[in-house]
Amino acid sequence: MEAFSPLDLIHSYPWSQSFFTTYALSLSFFEAVVLDALVRKNVERTLILADIDGVRAAVAEYGSRCAGRVYEVEPVAVEHGCFHAKLMALISATEAHLVVGSGNLTFGGWGSNLECVEHLHPGVAGDAFDDAADFLESLASAPWIKHRVEKPCEALAGELRRFASIGVRNGNIRLVHGLERSILDQMAEFSTDLGGAEQLTLAAPFHDGVALDRLCSQLGLDHAYVHSHRSEEHT
Repeated sequence: MEAFSPLDLIHSYPWSQSFFTTYALSLSFFEAVVLDALVRKNVERTLILADIDGVRAAVAEYGSRCAGRVYEVEPVAVEHGCFHAKLMALISATEAHLVVGSGNLTFGGWGSNLECVEHLHPGVAGDAFDDAADFLESLASAPWIKHRVEKPCEALAGELRRFASIGVRNGNIRLVHGLERSILDQMAEFSTDLGGAEQLTLAAPFHDGVALDRLCSQLGLDHAYVHSHRSEEHT
């Protein structure tokens, strides 16, 4: 089985707009690799939302020349935390795809690192498109999140709901975010609805015992299996 490539998805269709969220950001990578693919497909608008610290680091990079002209970059400041979502949305008049994963918009996140990613289409995951729209609407209105792209977020949410309305909604595939409620509480509710958790397996470069204990407690488990990177380096 071939590994999924977001670049292959970009090349696969004449998209009209693209949208990215990320924590860490490399504009030199984006322009050399991702933007090149978007330009070749004549994508009309591209917007990147990144954590404010990620934007600070990215603007100092050598080799980024098109930000603000060919595509837009908007820093996101989160009170008492950081903006950590990693999402890509590709939209046209007739197609919409979502890619949600662990990789940042960097050389490592899209290349050398071992990352996980989920590729979603309304034909099988209409509920997840509604969930993504909820995320964008909350991102536009939450008073403890600062940015200046409320209207683009709301407009994209409307597009995602349009595709969700003609997709398949059976509750099997969901997208969970922490803008209004903790992800931990939502996972516990999903587990209860499905009859209760029987095993917990985690894959994460960073974890702590406190969060792990809380997760096990919420799910009614007395142990978990954890796979973690040996090195503390993570991009």
